[in-house]
Amino acid sequence: GYSDGGARAAAICRWMWVLLAKFVGLVATATALYSAAPTLQRITRLPSITVCLLAGILLQYVFSGPLLKLLVPAQNAALGVITIAAGSELIVANLRSNASAISAIMCSMLAASLLIIVPLEVPLLGAFPS
Repeated sequence: GYSDGGARAAAICRWMWVLLAKFVGLVATATALYSAAPTLQRITRLPSITVCLLAGILLQYVFSGPLLKLLVPAQNAALGVITIAAGSELIVANLRSNASAISAIMCSMLAASLLIIVPLEVPLLGAFPS
């Protein structure tokens, strides 16, 4: 630890300034992405939500550390909004007409999860119980 309180206070102050700078950078990046998302959507021909999710995945490495831990509630709220927005874009008539294909894909994903993930997970859970 630190031998005196002044050095510790200075370290905490530096840490807070770094955290504040990362937060300002995150807000600036989110604002830039918000304005650039329609252009990126036209260029990549991907839905806007996909462009934003890919940008978030890439930017998590830039803004890593304690800032991401502080933003977990906002992340959970954003995932909820994304889920609601994605659900509101579903067209029930299209789902009904493609029900057999959707069911086949869902069953394939379930089978893959059970046949691949579970056999790998059980030995790992035994090897690392904590």
